[in-house]
Amino acid sequence: MVENIDRNGDMNGDLNDFDIVMGAQPVQIVATDEEEHSFTLNEDLLEEILVSDERLRDKKVVVISVAGAFRKGKSFLLDFFLRYLDRKDNPDRWLGEDNEVLTGFSWRGGSERETTGILLWSKPYLCTLPDGEEVAVILMDTQGSFDSTSTVKDCATVFALSTMLSSVQIYNITQNIQEDDLQHLQLFTEYGKLAIEESHETPFQSLLFLVRDWSFPYEASYGYNGGEAILGRRLETKPKQHNELIQVRNHIRSCFDKLACFLMPHPGLKVATSPTFEGQLADIDEGFKQNLRELIPSLLSSENLVVKKINGLPVTCRGLVEYFKAYIKIYQGDELPEPKSMLLATAEANNLAALASAKDLYSQKMEKVCGGDTPFLAPQELERRHEKYKSASLGMFHTTRKMGGAEFSREFAEKLEEDIGDAFINFVKLNDSKNIFNAARTPAVFFAIMVVAYLSSGFFGIVGIQSFAMLCNFIIVLSLMAIVTWAYVRFSGDLREFGQQLDQIAEIVWDEVKGRAQPRPLSQGDDGNGAKLTKAYEMYSFGVLLFISIVIPSSATSLRATIVPPTTIPAGCYYQGDFYPPGEVKSDPNGCYGVVCDPSGYVYYWDNFYCGSTPLPTTVAPTTPPGCYYNGQFYPPGEIESGNDGQGWCYGTYCTDDYHVISWDNFSCTPTTTLPPTTIPPYPTSFPPFSK
Repeated sequence: MVENIDRNGDMNGDLNDFDIVMGAQPVQIVATDEEEHSFTLNEDLLEEILVSDERLRDKKVVVISVAGAFRKGKSFLLDFFLRYLDRKDNPDRWLGEDNEVLTGFSWRGGSERETTGILLWSKPYLCTLPDGEEVAVILMDTQGSFDSTSTVKDCATVFALSTMLSSVQIYNITQNIQEDDLQHLQLFTEYGKLAIEESHETPFQSLLFLVRDWSFPYEASYGYNGGEAILGRRLETKPKQHNELIQVRNHIRSCFDKLACFLMPHPGLKVATSPTFEGQLADIDEGFKQNLRELIPSLLSSENLVVKKINGLPVTCRGLVEYFKAYIKIYQGDELPEPKSMLLATAEANNLAALASAKDLYSQKMEKVCGGDTPFLAPQELERRHEKYKSASLGMFHTTRKMGGAEFSREFAEKLEEDIGDAFINFVKLNDSKNIFNAARTPAVFFAIMVVAYLSSGFFGIVGIQSFAMLCNFIIVLSLMAIVTWAYVRFSGDLREFGQQLDQIAEIVWDEVKGRAQPRPLSQGDDGNGAKLTKAYEMYSFGVLLFISIVIPSSATSLRATIVPPTTIPAGCYYQGDFYPPGEVKSDPNGCYGVVCDPSGYVYYWDNFYCGSTPLPTTVAPTTPPGCYYNGQFYPPGEIESGNDGQGWCYGTYCTDDYHVISWDNFSCTPTTTLPPTTIPPYPTSFPPFSK
């Protein structure tokens, strides 16, 4: 027994990103809740290890895991794995000096467990395969099985998770391969049984039985040779053997691509009993060290590395993250999952991995054409690129080999389309932010609202609806405040949420106006002309807004109340709708008749047979030049009074040619009050005849 050796250290995995940056160390990826007997995946730390470094995320991965009963020396062994990986360039001296302390995964002597959950070494090792390809090597340590606080479910979950996620699982047992070891292994790998039936693929890759403290070297020698002999005997099936035993052995063989066994000697009495032992080679028996020199290179040398595969396809660091997420969901319920759920989780994981790769392809392509460092791209071209890269992304997803079949993958394909759609919306927003006009859309919209409200205020003032005119004036003030506030937010960076609300209001108004003026929807066959029509519409919308913003305000002053010059009143008389100049109007050689306008404003009328020297006048009512009578006062045509108080308030009164008096007194200097028609004095309808 050797994890009566575990080096002192508090290692429950409560680490954060800062701890990882400070140096390589074990990190708890899967944490256990001893009260609830549940498991939690630390996704942030997992992604920090596997995908934060661009050099690693797309590298194929080799995962070496050690699992088995607690207090059997698993972490102690893994520290020698770390020593080999750190010193693989020195194959003769990688074990270190005799007095060198063993560090790495936490271990200590004693009978109580040390490791909980599942731990990864925070530093993946880049190793080169014989063909020149670089792979990432990950070391995994697991919570020991069958301690006093773990249930069978806990033990099965940890072992199954580590086996599903590793390319080489080291089954750490002591002294011998016993029947209970095989039965536990059958329980832990039961999830692979149905997967074989569903996919015709073995669910796990390599299993190494590592028999520690082997005490019978006279029956089988240490190392692989003796191990193969012992493993062959233990997994042998015989005709008279009980069916249950045969099932166990057949199940184990069917769950792994490769089975092997290695026999290790005891490390020495001092290792097992000394409380001061810290992993120094001087205290370890030579036989144990010699077998370490054989075992570890057989797993970690370049020619012996086993790349993690699922469904026959190699897994990258990015894909391993997705498999972690998918598998942990299975074990977060109250009961062990149904056997088939592992297959479904595996299918889900590699579909998610394919989805992530396809989405990453789309994002990379779009970043090149409309990322943060690129200039504004025409919306039609952006749409075309989106469709092109979307098709490429979906094509990549569909051509990637995945478990579960086409029906199962359809849901993920739809999810990919949805994610691409969401990403495209963000790219459109990013691209629009580079458009100068779009950047100024909010103030332009509010300015247009001010102009419309200004014109509406004048109209309602003319027709005499004061309440609506006041409402329009209020809208003008609000719009002006909105423009000032928006400018403050843009330049100061304060009140960002309020600024976003103003942008949203402006966008709603813009979209509403644009939608009402939008030309008819284009059919599928109109794609060629559709872009031109859309472009023309956008130019039209921009022109209308520009016209409202510039031309109308500049001409609005002509609509204001202006000074009306007095009318020129000619000398003469107005009578019964006719104008008469001063003096005689009509006469005849055969007699005299006529109408004479006196300069004083009286009309004289006569009609007699002969012309006397002096006609006898008849006095009629005096006429009056055109003008307005209102409230007992006469107003000649033109301005009566007007003025400006210097603060934007105008007032005035004038008489129109159609006998109306208009007065105003308001903020915007526009006529707002129309008075009723004036009273025109009555005229006589008949005159007494002249007499000689």
